[in-house]
Amino acid sequence: MPKSLGLTLANLIYFEKAQLPQALANRLIRLAAFQNPEFYKAQAMRMSVWEKPRVIGCAENYPRHIALPRGCLEAALSLLRDNGIAGDLRDERFRGQPLEVGFVGRLRMDQEVAVSAMLHYDYGVLCAPTAFGKRCRDDRASSCEHTGAGTPHGVANAVAGAAASLSWCR
Repeated sequence: MPKSLGLTLANLIYFEKAQLPQALANRLIRLAAFQNPEFYKAQAMRMSVWEKPRVIGCAENYPRHIALPRGCLEAALSLLRDNGIAGDLRDERFRGQPLEVGFVGRLRMDQEVAVSAMLHYDYGVLCAPTAFGKRCRDDRASSCEHTGAGTPHGVANAVAGAAASLSWCR
């Protein structure tokens, strides 16, 4: 096993293959895989499972890198630590351009809870039911994609905009 491994945090987490033993590469790839519930539902009802994968893999295999979704970062770093490997993490995320916008709506209590929980993280996914108020609806702000969501401040803006049912941004 290598003493350290180069990781690049960008749109995905990239692991350099040159330093990566195959056994560790396989374990990293399995971090980004999960069982497909549609396969098991169809199988239980004795329906065809043709073209329904049993496992959904989100890892990508490039010529010089293995890439995992960013949500796997903590699990990947933990796996490296458990194997005595130091992760040399380089952050190459696109920082975006800050926009001067302000939120002029009011959050409901459940939205406040969601926003305050997400502000502790640099990135993440807000999973909420229909009509929760996840979408930014102002055409002038071109939705929440331009808030610079690569930075903690940008994430705060994106989360506040995404968690609230906006009618206007200024």
